[in-house]
Amino acid sequence: MDFNRFPDKKAVESQKDYLKSADLEGGDLSDTNLSGANLVYADLSNANLSGANLSGANLTGANLSDVLAVGANFSNANLYAADFDDAFLSDANFTGANLDAANLSDAEDLRGVIGINHKPRLHFLDDDEDMGMDT
Repeated sequence: MDFNRFPDKKAVESQKDYLKSADLEGGDLSDTNLSGANLVYADLSNANLSGANLSGANLTGANLSDVLAVGANFSNANLYAADFDDAFLSDANFTGANLDAANLSDAEDLRGVIGINHKPRLHFLDDDEDMGMDT
């Protein structure tokens, strides 16, 4: 699914079960309800997720590099192998989220972030390495 980089928020919300591998790069998804969304391998790079609700979403292998996610809710989300390179995450909520193999090494502005009680294990998967996730 391609929303041509500037998706309509309501369209994205209505399709949240079908966003696997979606190209949402650069989209304004601020204050969008994507709770429980299937965003496996989605490209959210450079997107605005500020105030978005991604609680319980599956973001396995998602590209969240350079994302603006101020106050975003990632509670109980599956962020296995998600890439947050250069992401702005101030005041984001990661309570109960699976951050195994997530790349947060170069995340920016972690002030007020909750739910990250340990440094996640950093691991980069080969293109052909199985994530072990059914989607």
